[in-house]
Amino acid sequence: MSLNPLKAERSIDPFDAASGVIRAYCRWHVAPACRHQVKISPLGSRTIILPTLKLRELHSLVVDGTDLTNECDWDENGVITLRSGTFPDRPGSVSVDMTHGYDLTEVPEVLDLAAQIAARARVASEHGTGVISQGAGPFTVRHATRIDGQVGGTALFEGEKTLLSRYRLMNGNT
Repeated sequence: MSLNPLKAERSIDPFDAASGVIRAYCRWHVAPACRHQVKISPLGSRTIILPTLKLRELHSLVVDGTDLTNECDWDENGVITLRSGTFPDRPGSVSVDMTHGYDLTEVPEVLDLAAQIAARARVASEHGTGVISQGAGPFTVRHATRIDGQVGGTALFEGEKTLLSRYRLMNGNT
């Protein structure tokens, strides 16, 4: 087994790789909606901010072993506020079970971007570094490029980052 990623067999699905790139950039699972459990480290205030921008359902909010699901208010941006009292100032003291994320029909541009990144990843996987043809005579090398002329694998380009910026969590949500 080779540890060199250029020589190793690619067993990762390109669409999974693209989804991972989007998730890493946005700092949360954007789509599709899914159930997810997280531990939060609150700072002793009445409010916590979950790592999501589309909270669909709060299944449970457990603080130090006590279920406070019915003693809080929440919004779709992932803000949870206790009706009374404060969250402890202790790492991992809050456990949240939630359904969050957009339905794929709500974010067709993200789905399209994932398909574009997956296509680039597939070309990079099949052709090494993105070179799809070479020559020797007049020294020709042709790279797999996008419409805008950029070469790439799974790295996000500036325009793609701009497209994803509305789905990216700020530091307060992470």
